Amino acid sequence: MKSLTCLSGLALASITLTGAASAATFSATVGSDTFTVVEADPFKTGDTVGNTVGVVSPATPWATLGTSNDDDLWREREQNAFATGYESIVGATDRSYEIASTDLADAPELATTVTGLAAGNYEVFVVFVTRNDGNASNGRILADLNGSATTLYDHSNDDFILAAGTSVWDTSLASLGTTGDGATSFTVNVAGSPDVNGELFRTDYYGVAYRLVPEPGSLALLGLGGLMIARRRRA
Repeated sequence: MKSLTCLSGLALASITLTGAASAATFSATVGSDTFTVVEADPFKTGDTVGNTVGVVSPATPWATLGTSNDDDLWREREQNAFATGYESIVGATDRSYEIASTDLADAPELATTVTGLAAGNYEVFVVFVTRNDGNASNGRILADLNGSATTLYDHSNDDFILAAGTSVWDTSLASLGTTGDGATSFTVNVAGSPDVNGELFRTDYYGVAYRLVPEPGSLALLGLGGLMIARRRRA
């Protein structure tokens, strides 16, 4: 697992805003790894369809910001009170989409679709909130690439910490696999995972991230180029 370097309790990232304010698309660097993050842009009553929709009924699976918990709906959640670190990333929208309930069985599965990519093989990640204190009832999500959300992810099997929080909450990236060569789009399905021991369970979803997987030939050329430079320096 890799994480951002923290300064004065706040996580810092190299960010370039490229998308709209309502649902940002930006570049984030964690150590030597760079990702494109695409925030979930929901379909809400009165809005046009964004990149994220309910897979099954209800077609509009969103409650309004600040409403009480409802196991049938996701709701917008401002993250500044959560202190996940995401709120400190320049260019990111300070919100997630959350289900918080003791019964998530009826919560709709969501699908976030990214299109318009240059043809290539992309590694895809889910961006979500995790707990770093071992709490089993929170900070978990079901997610899969190009298929129904069935695989469980939490802090124990994330791959990168996009933002380290100032409390028990972090913002994590978990790899869902690769698209395969020639992909110009992908879809990530997510859902709230089953609750543990009937306790209050919370799933918070920010969106998706991806990065281009270099072709084997490109890696070989890079290695050859580095070898040639080293030989020139020694000459």
